[in-house]
Amino acid sequence: KVLGNVSGTAAAPAEVAILDEDDMVSNSATALATQQSIKAYVDSSTPTFVPASYVGEESVTLPNGLIMKFGSKSVAGDSSAAVSFATAFSTAIVQVQLTIKTSIPLNSDAGLSATSQTVNGFTIQNGASGTETVSWMAIGY
Repeated sequence: KVLGNVSGTAAAPAEVAILDEDDMVSNSATALATQQSIKAYVDSSTPTFVPASYVGEESVTLPNGLIMKFGSKSVAGDSSAAVSFATAFSTAIVQVQLTIKTSIPLNSDAGLSATSQTVNGFTIQNGASGTETVSWMAIGY
């Protein structure tokens, strides 16, 4: 035990327990955990938001329930291409981010947009004159 104040207000120091629990089973709001316990707990957790490998058009669910989908698509110049998700978002799409993977001339009229966004996919519009590989990421829930 150590002396400390866990009340959140001005109070006299009192004994505070130091727990060594690799599974953090006590879920104490007033005890301290050892460094070894914290490391063991984190190492034994299987995070669901880290893909084991990347093969393209992945979908990863974050701990807060948000879902990230990402991939790439070749889109001909001055045209559009549809992206359809292998699995739809259950409720809504919040954001789509697009990036051209290649260098474009500074004076080009190039631009990208993600139109027709639905839980099932979206359309990439490529304003560059040439075919571009476009990396995309969609976030939804």
